[in-house]
Amino acid sequence: MAESFKIPSLDDAFKKLSEDPTIRSKTGVIETYYQEIEAMKSAGIPNFKIVACLNAIGIDIGIKVFESLFYRIRKRHRNKKGSTASADELRLTAGKIRSPPPGVIENPSDIRRMIREGINLEDFEGAQS
Repeated sequence: MAESFKIPSLDDAFKKLSEDPTIRSKTGVIETYYQEIEAMKSAGIPNFKIVACLNAIGIDIGIKVFESLFYRIRKRHRNKKGSTASADELRLTAGKIRSPPPGVIENPSDIRRMIREGINLEDFEGAQS
């Protein structure tokens, strides 16, 4: 009589695939170990030693590829920590922050025009002596 064999469930198969660093993308593996790599970099461990560790566990990656991938991943993580505001909201906020209060002249061409027209700039409130 033939022995029955256990067919792994799809969840088990996917879990096994996700845990195998040689199958996953390099970005995915570095993303998984982001916190650990960031801690090593903060401790002053050079990139070439981090790459050597990754190579030792079966991730074939060079120093330049690692630096590029880690830069992008770090940038993504920093953006996630920031504001959840949309790009349009950020542009509006930035515009409000940068716009001068009423009566303030920031454009040098406006100052030159006022001098040409004979307007005394010291008459304006807040003028420095």
